Amino acid sequence: MAVISVQAINSGSGAGTVAANLAASYTERGQKVLFIELDSRNLVGCWFGHNALDSDGWSNVYSLGKSWKSALFKSPAGTYFLPYGDASLDIEIAVNVLTEMLSTAPSKFDSIIILLPVGISLENYGIECDLAIKVVNPSPVSVMTLSRWLQANDTTDNIRFVMNACRHDVRLNLDLTLVLEEMLGDKLLSSYIYFDISIQETFAELSNVMVSAPYSQSHIEFKQLATVTMSYLEQRQR
Repeated sequence: MAVISVQAINSGSGAGTVAANLAASYTERGQKVLFIELDSRNLVGCWFGHNALDSDGWSNVYSLGKSWKSALFKSPAGTYFLPYGDASLDIEIAVNVLTEMLSTAPSKFDSIIILLPVGISLENYGIECDLAIKVVNPSPVSVMTLSRWLQANDTTDNIRFVMNACRHDVRLNLDLTLVLEEMLGDKLLSSYIYFDISIQETFAELSNVMVSAPYSQSHIEFKQLATVTMSYLEQRQR
């Protein structure tokens, strides 16, 4: 069993997109996957057929004194997920609930993927992940934010970066891709996610590219990302 966290270096980098479609790709490969949303924006359910207007989630049931298990949903393709909901919780309380989830769920799932909000470090709360994915964009804001992050943080062995929303047709985007490759070196996973309209279309359909866009370039890229991350996790477990 592996625990994977996904987090954007800066808002708007697409960590939710990467996390949800990665979870769907793991499911497609036959793994039993639990996706946990720790981001209070409560947007990820749309990737798994969950109505965007449905505000139910694990924060709601926790606020009512119920078990987080009663907020567990299963997508039509078989991915289990826990949407955040719309109840307001302090981050310390949210992490405590996450700790309880991680102490209970591992025996029932092959992989647990956690979507984190920007700026939260699980290590500060004593939670270790097998793989901590940081999502970056080839954009000026992302490069600047990443530079500051690298100065303030150590890139431990379990941290790897994913390049998202790359565009070959925009010169600045291409130039900044080269800058990020130089900055991150072997910490940058080799599988990039390129700009693809199918990602937006499947999200609007309350689905993901693994289910609704099997012939898209994004489908191929997320399958490659799943292969790369699984290989990384297998090497760490040896």
